[in-house]
Amino acid sequence: MLNFFRENKWQITVLTLIIVILYSFGISGPLFWDDESFILENASVHTFTWSNISYIFTHSAISGSGLSSNYYRPLPQFTFLLNYVTTGTNPIPFHVVNDLLHLINGILIYYLIFRWFKNKRIAFLTSLLFLI
Repeated sequence: MLNFFRENKWQITVLTLIIVILYSFGISGPLFWDDESFILENASVHTFTWSNISYIFTHSAISGSGLSSNYYRPLPQFTFLLNYVTTGTNPIPFHVVNDLLHLINGILIYYLIFRWFKNKRIAFLTSLLFLI
């Protein structure tokens, strides 16, 4: 895996720079829209307890807000929990963590497409399309 990063460092660097440039404009934006039910009104992400962690992994993403849905997103909800208990409702850490996770997924897409097609151009364009 480390060898993959060495051989593709320029493509990964360009993808990272593009994301930093594109997403930097929204870093300081407020929490809004679905952030209310996912974070601000969701009691399951407000305190770090084993019961909240268990709740996050066994219930829908917005059930902690008193709403019902079948939208199951335990890993993002867990990151919201970590963000909330460390930085409160400051939107910058929420945006930074989510953007980093998005970038990691984009690099993973690059890796998988490259492994399947053995073509750096296809892998790069696919990853770029996903990231943008």
